[in-house]
Parts: sequence; structure tokens; C-alpha cells
Amino acid sequence: QTNRDYLVRTLKTEPVIHVNFKIKLDDKEIFYQMKVIADKDDVGNLKGIVFGLHCVDDEIKKQMEIQSNLKQNLEIIDILSEDYSSLFYFNLVDGTSGVLAVREDIRNALSKQFASCEKLEDVFSAFVLNLAHPDDRERLFGLASRDLVAAKLMHQKRLTIVFRRLYGTEYKYTRLVFAKAEAVDEPPKLIAVGFVEVDAQYRAETEHQENIDRIMSLSDQYEVVFDVNIDTGLFSVSLNGGKFNDVVDENTGEGVDFFKNRIES
Repeated sequence: QTNRDYLVRTLKTEPVIHVNFKIKLDDKEIFYQMKVIADKDDVGNLKGIVFGLHCVDDEIKKQMEIQSNLKQNLEIIDILSEDYSSLFYFNLVDGTSGVLAVREDIRNALSKQFASCEKLEDVFSAFVLNLAHPDDRERLFGLASRDLVAAKLMHQKRLTIVFRRLYGTEYKYTRLVFAKAEAVDEPPKLIAVGFVEVDAQYRAETEHQENIDRIMSLSDQYEVVFDVNIDTGLFSVSLNGGKFNDVVDENTGEGVDFFKNRIES
């Protein structure tokens, strides 16, 4: 990142480059940041490069400590191990927040907010306004307050919300999870925030619940109702179909082949 060709090429389009590195002073590793500034003439041609150094040891070590704390907690490890496309955190003790991972399309859509907003809550509000489905925005806007989220997590480990967000030109269901690092009944101090697209899963679960509701409705009209998968032949029997329960597995509650000839000679 500091070779001449790379710097000249990059500084033709970028005014400043930041490079973090470690040096050893008095047998201690200290983090420094090099600020590389383009010196251009009146017409914008690069004529020189200005280098500046300053110590960022406290800031970087604080960020490393926060990330370490996140990974030490079992519940947060569970979040980190899932396929979350975007992951953030809030530290309620010192008021800091940060980005651990973010989808490229979100970063591109909110590039100005990521660059200029000091608080992650402002980025979240912009995300809701620009990418969330209009019908889901009202309940999401309230979650832009870390105090409100902290209050909801006072006696639980996780807070989960499913909403629709824009992926390209299509709205898909996305799961938003807030999880605290502390025990269930301890006030939250460190909160991880994860986003993951769950469209297929959510639609399948919704369809399954609608089927259950439909079956329960039919159960009021018929003595027994069979719910059959037309592709596999697997089936289940309604709760009041006691005389037919011997055709289903007592462990799984499912029958293997509804279309099998069961007439005994």
C-alpha cells in the first residue's frame, strides 16, 4: 500500500489514503496510522505527496477489545457463525458503535451515510427509509434508538424482527437480530446486530402455518382430515382422527404413503 506506483495511481483519484501499521517501541507493539495526502497543482495534476504519522494505538486496541468481547460470548458467537450478511455492534458503556461486516449493495446505497454519519443509528434510519418496504418502516424506525433496544433486551437475550427489504428490484424477507453479550437478566452493555435474508424460509413457514390453519378449520367440519404432500405421499392426520392414527408413525406423526392400497383382503 505504500509503494510509489500504487500511491501515485491511487492519489490521482483519491485525495487521501490511510494506512494502519504496527511498530515496536520500548518492546511494545504500538499502532500508528500513516496519512498520505495528494499535493496537486492548480489544474489537479499530482505534483507531490505529503506523509503524516500519528498514533492510533488506543482507538485500534479498543476496537480489538470490543470484537474480542463479542466473540467470547456464546450467544454472539452463534450470531457470528450464522450466515449473516451484515453485522454491527453497539457498546452502551462508552457509546461507541461499529461495522463488522456489511453487504456491498447496502454500503453502496448508503455510501454518503457511512461516510458522514457519526452514529450508526443514523445509518440504520437511512437504511429503513431507502431499502425497507414502506409497510415495514414504522416498526423499524423505533429500533434506531439504542435506548429502546436496550430496554427490550433487559430480560431477554435476543430481539428478532422479520421485515421486507429491497434486493435489486425485488423485496425479500430479511431477519434482523439484536443480541446482547450479557446474561438474560443483566442489563445489556454490548449488543450485536445482524441481518440475513430469509425469504424462502419465511415464505415456506408462512405457507405451512396457513396450511395448519386451513386444516384446523376443516377439522371443525369433518370427522377426520388428512394433510397430504402430493409429491412424496407423506401425510398427517388431524387431531380428532383417532381411529386412523395407527397409519402414522407415533414418533414423527406422519404417514409414509397416503396413496398406498390399505384395503386388507
